[in-house]
Amino acid sequence: MSFIREFDKKKCKQVKENKLWEKLFSDIKDGIVYPAIRKERLDFYYAGGVLFRFEGKSYKFNTEYFKYIKELDPDLNILPYAGIKGSYKSVDTLEREIGKKNYFYNNYDKLKEGIELKFSSKKNSKSVECYLDLEDDKENMDKERKFLAQLYSYTYRKQDETTPKVIVLDIEIRANLEDGENGKKCDMLLFNMESNELMFVEAKLSGNPEVKSNSNEVKVFQQMDNYNNWFENAGDDFTKQYKKYIKIISKGLNLFPYKINEDKLDTLKMHEKVKLFIANGDSDFQIKHLGKIYDRLGSENVCYFDRSENENITPEAIWNR
Repeated sequence: MSFIREFDKKKCKQVKENKLWEKLFSDIKDGIVYPAIRKERLDFYYAGGVLFRFEGKSYKFNTEYFKYIKELDPDLNILPYAGIKGSYKSVDTLEREIGKKNYFYNNYDKLKEGIELKFSSKKNSKSVECYLDLEDDKENMDKERKFLAQLYSYTYRKQDETTPKVIVLDIEIRANLEDGENGKKCDMLLFNMESNELMFVEAKLSGNPEVKSNSNEVKVFQQMDNYNNWFENAGDDFTKQYKKYIKIISKGLNLFPYKINEDKLDTLKMHEKVKLFIANGDSDFQIKHLGKIYDRLGSENVCYFDRSENENITPEAIWNR
């Protein structure tokens, strides 16, 4: 089976014993950093990128980010990585190579700023709104990542005394359409804790050419077909893996701010279809493109929000619309 979500108890303990966990845990609880379990790996997402990765026995950092951090820290010695394609290396090894002990802990906020520089098309602004007028493919990808990051905060940040009905359980789920094949990444997996159901969601902003019907076929249709075929064929695998996933997050890492009914997980099920979530729409998009999308995918499998509704988008709103 190509789809696995696993992270054992020993690794959970090692994650929490490192002092970087102090910084990461605080940001997770504030809804700033989002942890995602892979196959014996834990990725910590921030502002569209992976801030840290825990794999093997250590935290790792992507050396590609150094060229952006250099702009914020001119004294940083990045000569060993100049002109080299980025890769994840142990923070202990990196600190020895750059000659700065505890660099990653002491400069944690600076590292986050460096990632913002990489994944932000407009470097001097952190607001979501500044990304909503960009047009080319790379900029569309960056602004969608920034937009979606707002939804991740509902998972581990305690909003109030009530338990949310729907949370983002996983992100950037790689759809291996065949064993050994690296497919595209589906943006989100929602978990409806009330109905005990999982739903995959692909997200696009309305400015993305992939959802515009300027040709005979809208590009996102093929993407949705691929996801639906793969997820349909591997449905039982997903429920099995995400039962483990929920228990690891709940017990191994102690991250959920609310109680999870683990007995109920035995009846965990998959939603029938992948949902397409389109945000930041306007009247022009509705007139020219939305009808064709509804006709092809079915209105029940499309969740559309006008830009005037951006502030009201939550995981539960996506599920219910």
